[in-house]
Amino acid sequence: MSNDDPKRARVRLNLDAGIASPKNEIITVPKPLARLKTFYNNFSAWARWLTGSTTYRNTLLLTITINLIFTAINTSQDINQEYGFVFEGIDIAFLVVYTSEFLLKLIAAPRGYWSSNYNIFDLVILAFSYAQLVVPDSAQNSILIRLFSAIRSLRALRFISLFSQLQILVGALVKTIGSIFYVITLLLVMLFVGSVLGYQLYGGNPDPSNPFSSVPLAMYNLFDFLTADSWTDTQDNMDLLFGETSRIYTSIFVFLGHFMYENLLAGLIIQFLTEADEREKAAIRKKKIEAVEKKKQFILERQKQDMAALMETQQQIMKDAPQQSFAQILGRLAGKLNHNIIVPSSDLACNQTWLELFMATLEHQVHTMYRTQQLHFEMSNAMAEVLERRLRSKVDKT
Repeated sequence: MSNDDPKRARVRLNLDAGIASPKNEIITVPKPLARLKTFYNNFSAWARWLTGSTTYRNTLLLTITINLIFTAINTSQDINQEYGFVFEGIDIAFLVVYTSEFLLKLIAAPRGYWSSNYNIFDLVILAFSYAQLVVPDSAQNSILIRLFSAIRSLRALRFISLFSQLQILVGALVKTIGSIFYVITLLLVMLFVGSVLGYQLYGGNPDPSNPFSSVPLAMYNLFDFLTADSWTDTQDNMDLLFGETSRIYTSIFVFLGHFMYENLLAGLIIQFLTEADEREKAAIRKKKIEAVEKKKQFILERQKQDMAALMETQQQIMKDAPQQSFAQILGRLAGKLNHNIIVPSSDLACNQTWLELFMATLEHQVHTMYRTQQLHFEMSNAMAEVLERRLRSKVDKT
């Protein structure tokens, strides 16, 4: 290692602290600032490990579940009047837990925290919870307090941020909003056409119970056919007013509106669910590939460091004892090497290219020996046949 290596090491430390000049000048780092930065880095790494652990997620899941149970119990007016102060203290305790979660996630990933919509949603719910504590409890603010309490009940949706499958489902539903708009437009057009057709066919009956006495009322009753909810009552009324021939009209609209429309909507949701699942799998594969690449880079960097340290040791030994034999040099290295260290050497026997050529030569040698052995077998068989023929000829002459 050269003489300026300590200087480079000091400059590298300064660069890690973020206080190196463009000319790589050595700048003295204040010890309190360096200690604070080291403490922050260690605490941030600990926060990342904690927030990513399964135990932390299960604990948070249990906390949210208990919070929802207490929120449901607090809806009872009798219990709230008698133990209201207890529920207020419990709510403050839960608020402290959610605040600590927010701080830990923010310290673990200051930039990555804001890239997640679920984290922003949790922060909004947390802000409304604090707003409820700030707003004074009075008759004038009763509506505002009730609104904050209702928004606070949305904490149940925090379950989504704890399960990846729920995130996939919600993402797929959000993606379907654009397509559902066109499906709803098609539905309204179909309802309008069906209601106008029903009004023209059955609207002439002045009976007050006529479901097609007007276009808006006809659309309302056709929506019952679409959802298949209590549509039989409407059909019984139509049988009394218009006869059983009205069932043809009802059957056509139920088939077009109920079966085809619901299947179309279900198909869209399934399509977006499949696409969301594929995106999630691709993201998981990408993370695995990145983790493998990081591990490879770490191993390569570690090997380079070990190689540099070993080369430095060898150079120092050769410099101190240039007249020593190779056995003596190995004796000095004894006890300093292990099976994980790659030993660099310029000897022919340790050259990778030479070893590959040597192995190929051995394979050719084995192949040649096998062919020679086969040739000897063939020669032995031929000589045995010649000897056998001679013996037979002598026997025949006698």
